[in-house]
Parts: sequence; C-alpha cells; structure tokens
Amino acid sequence: MSLKEIAHAHNWEIYKAEFVNPAVTLENQTDLLYEDMCWVYKQLSPEVNIAIDVGWYGESFSTNGLFKLYVIKNNDWDNPVFTYPSVNPGQIISMFQGVISIIDAVHLTA
Repeated sequence: MSLKEIAHAHNWEIYKAEFVNPAVTLENQTDLLYEDMCWVYKQLSPEVNIAIDVGWYGESFSTNGLFKLYVIKNNDWDNPVFTYPSVNPGQIISMFQGVISIIDAVHLTA
C-alpha cells in the first residue's frame, strides 16, 4: 500500500504524497529522492492538528542520505513530536501506517 493510499483510507488530508517503490532499488529511483516527498494533515479538534511529513535528507537525487518521517503537532515544526529515520523505504511505509493508526485510535478514544 502506498503512503497516499494509507492516508486516504484513514481520511487524512493529502497535500503531497510521492514516495519510492520499495520493490525497486533506490538507485533506480533517484529522481524521487528529495526533501518534500509526502505531507499529510488531520485536524483532530479545534485546538489540535497533526501533520506527518516524509522526506529524503542528505544529497537530493542521490542515494547519499536517508528517509525521515516527522510527526508535527499544531504546526510546531521546530519541535517534532516524533522523528523516525531509515534508509529502508519499507520501514518508512510501515511506520507511516502505524503512526496514522495510533493517532486515529487515540483520537477516537479521547
């Protein structure tokens, strides 16, 4: 499942949802390796919003770097709630799905 499909299935607003295919080597997808790959958003209450940002950090359009997933609360980009780095795109997809599922579950029970 792609990041876009995951976000859509959980009713998150999708501002950008590009990502590499985990079944293809990064060397064959360097055109997708840049900082602003995916950004999704959800307003949980009038006072609380969450953004999830995924990007490639290091040398753009090169395999010299790593993916980072950030969870941002109330647009406070200087103090992410959670950061997850990985060179493995499959791990980023799994973490993205897990983070969205946890946020939705906590929000529904709050």
